[in-house]
Amino acid sequence: MLAISIGLLVWRVLDKDSVSRIAIAAVLVLVWSCLLTANWFTRRNQDRREP
Repeated sequence: MLAISIGLLVWRVLDKDSVSRIAIAAVLVLVWSCLLTANWFTRRNQDRREP
């Protein structure tokens, strides 16, 4: 999903779409990046706790 969001952002920028559409695509990329980062940190902390 992150790759699709990045593709959408690139497409919007290259197509010279309106600023609001580019901003929405950028927010999507930011949300997916935050979710993936949070998931990675959670899994990393769980792995440290297990013996």
